[in-house]
Amino acid sequence: MKSLPMTDRIFRIYLPFAITTLILSIIMIFSSSVLNWDEGYYLNTALGFVLDGTSYVRMWELPSDTALINGGGQGFGFYIYLLLHKIFGMNIFVGRIFSLVTAALTIYATFIYVKKILNYEAALLAAFFYSTSLIFVLFINARFDAPSILVGFLILIVAENIRSKTTLIPHLLFGAATVLSLEFHLQNSAFIFAIWIGYLYKFWISTPNNKKSGFLKLLSFSLGTITLAISYVILHYYREFAVLTSITENCAMCDLKFFAKEVIRIKDLFTRYPVESVIIFFSLFYFTAKAILAEEKSKEYSSSLKMRILMFLGGYLFFIVIFPPHREFFLWPIFAPIIGFTLYSIFYESKNKFLKAGVFFVLIIVWLRASAVAFDRIILNDEVTIDKNVAACIKDKYPIDTKVLAPGPKFIYLSKFINFLELGRGIKYAIPLSSDLRMLSEEDAAYKMILKADPAILWIDTTDWPESQWIAHKYLRDHFDKYEKCCLGKIYCRK
Repeated sequence: MKSLPMTDRIFRIYLPFAITTLILSIIMIFSSSVLNWDEGYYLNTALGFVLDGTSYVRMWELPSDTALINGGGQGFGFYIYLLLHKIFGMNIFVGRIFSLVTAALTIYATFIYVKKILNYEAALLAAFFYSTSLIFVLFINARFDAPSILVGFLILIVAENIRSKTTLIPHLLFGAATVLSLEFHLQNSAFIFAIWIGYLYKFWISTPNNKKSGFLKLLSFSLGTITLAISYVILHYYREFAVLTSITENCAMCDLKFFAKEVIRIKDLFTRYPVESVIIFFSLFYFTAKAILAEEKSKEYSSSLKMRILMFLGGYLFFIVIFPPHREFFLWPIFAPIIGFTLYSIFYESKNKFLKAGVFFVLIIVWLRASAVAFDRIILNDEVTIDKNVAACIKDKYPIDTKVLAPGPKFIYLSKFINFLELGRGIKYAIPLSSDLRMLSEEDAAYKMILKADPAILWIDTTDWPESQWIAHKYLRDHFDKYEKCCLGKIYCRK
């Protein structure tokens, strides 16, 4: 019996795993669990947009005249997300379905990008790896990451077509156009920097006759990027400098020193994503070794591989310098060619059956981890069931204009409550913006904010700023005569 070609075998083996992950992701979007801590913030922004056209996180109690878009990481592209809630109704599932659709499109984008750089087989392997990994599953939530990643892929794909152009205008215009990707997420700046590294590398390795052309391309791209970047900063951040300063100074881990943040980043990478970390470092080592060895066969091919390594390392270094430890899997687009090439080399070029079997075993573990996370979010645990019941009790007993103080993620259960105030780190953001609060300590200012809000419901639970729980309990002790336990005894309601 004639054996199937390698591509057909890989397709037949991998496809069921990819379909399973996709089915689990579809089921997951209808889960009652909180899929990401920030889901409440995004949904709360949508509530403000639907009600009165505002575009910032309503529960943070920021000054009412702010023009901030969500938490400051997004630009005008985020209005797509807000308009979907306006059209289809303000609902957590609207945001999740949008993320699922755009995340599915990033599978295709992975294939297109890697195919353009390498070949069909490497692209297929990269797309299959992504679609069965934790990276894909973590994009399925009511945040705006998946659409941003899709736009990141788009500018990287366009860069492959533009880079060979001999005239300078396309490079200038493309440099300006890449800045538009920041309208979807500020983290796309890592991709822009990676593209700039690619231009720099092309200039560096160019022959003496082509040095001038390479330099002018680099200069054109840089001028286009810088020109529009200045406009972007003025448009979005100049007017909101005080608000953004408050958010960036008080965000999680933003107040830590650089090396302290990097220790946390590395620790999280190996403790939370041990299998994925092994794959990342193995792929980088394998890819680099192959890029060096390939020079003996084809200098041009070796040069292309080296550029991908430098683009990834440049984008990653830019990311860790600019952004605190937070969602590093956002860098998947610039890592996709590396994993695609590594898997292609092992399954198509290597004759070592033990290596192939070992890598396939690791890929199965990757899929099992992704499936386990999806299952965990689908199956309701006691904590989620209690939260749902408490929220149902609140909705039955109180009107939607009731003031509720609760951790941000709880908002997905109380998404119609217009006077929801976050108990957590978000309560700190408005403090420096208030003349009455900025001279107080954070704890005293937060206490005064709660005192001023005079919430009818206190839902004290785990937050991203533990001190806020102590502050809420202090407020409760000071005003215990006004409150009583209610709704399964899990929260405190005004008498």
